[in-house]
Amino acid sequence: MKQKCIKQQAFPELKKELLYLAAQINQINNLELFVIRKRQAAILKAKIGHLPQQEKHAELELEFLAIENILNQKKTTLLPEIKNALKDLLKNTVTTLVTHKIKDKDSYKENIDKQLAITLSKHIEKYSNLAINHPINISELDLPNSSFLLKQKDCYIHLISRLGLEHCVKALISAEADLSMQNKYGCTVLQLATRNGHTEIAIALIKAEADLNIQDKECIFDKIFHYAWKILKPTKRHSL
Repeated sequence: MKQKCIKQQAFPELKKELLYLAAQINQINNLELFVIRKRQAAILKAKIGHLPQQEKHAELELEFLAIENILNQKKTTLLPEIKNALKDLLKNTVTTLVTHKIKDKDSYKENIDKQLAITLSKHIEKYSNLAINHPINISELDLPNSSFLLKQKDCYIHLISRLGLEHCVKALISAEADLSMQNKYGCTVLQLATRNGHTEIAIALIKAEADLNIQDKECIFDKIFHYAWKILKPTKRHSL
């Protein structure tokens, strides 16, 4: 009886929180504030999800849907800021890679990877996954001294996968990055990791349920299962 009373009290409280959040979202005028409100919305969504399935539950879900629509509208107005946030992250990444002239067999690669992963984690803490999920090619950002990184017309997530930056890729997975995003040639993060022999990254992506069925534009990876097996077969100690 007591539990039922608590659940009945939860409805008006949640409705009040939704109304307050809707008012706060309408006042969003910068990216950092948007991220704060987006996280608050996620917490409210979880609370609504724990309510019993009934009419009041449905009513709250409709009100939350209205909030999500407002957030999407605000996100559109903030796209220039999102692009700038991504550009700052890429500038730092490219500067680090160029300075150390990273290669697949570079003995300093792991330290560079960890250094970049720390930078990435700070970026995600500040901007959530908004910028890293922004589908813009690095070549469109006019970054200095980065020509050797731009051959594949990658987005940010493709660059770090192709270079085998395992810690960075795992940070992206934790941030729920869009693993199905394709670069100019239609390649996904998993396809690039597999093609370049980055076993640990491929395993992490498969565990994260990256889509194995996406094809690149030239259908080079139309047999992605074959490539995945080829890279995973020598490492029988790994279990999926």
